[in-house]
Amino acid sequence: MVQTPTRYISQADYEMLCFEHPDRVFERTAQGELVELVPVGGLGGKGEANLIIKIGTWNEQTSLGEVFSSQTGF
Repeated sequence: MVQTPTRYISQADYEMLCFEHPDRVFERTAQGELVELVPVGGLGGKGEANLIIKIGTWNEQTSLGEVFSSQTGF
């Protein structure tokens, strides 16, 4: 996933931008930089899905924690 920092944006402006563009995915770094996330292509998505399956299966066997996708927001 390519991330391109563009400029500083306030929390209020960030929230408005996300509201105005629900079809796009933005993040705001700890430094306040705006980053637009671009979707992965077919091969990247397939590889990511296979990795999540493997990690999820391993985690079910070991019960060592929780598994989340790379797009999970906390």
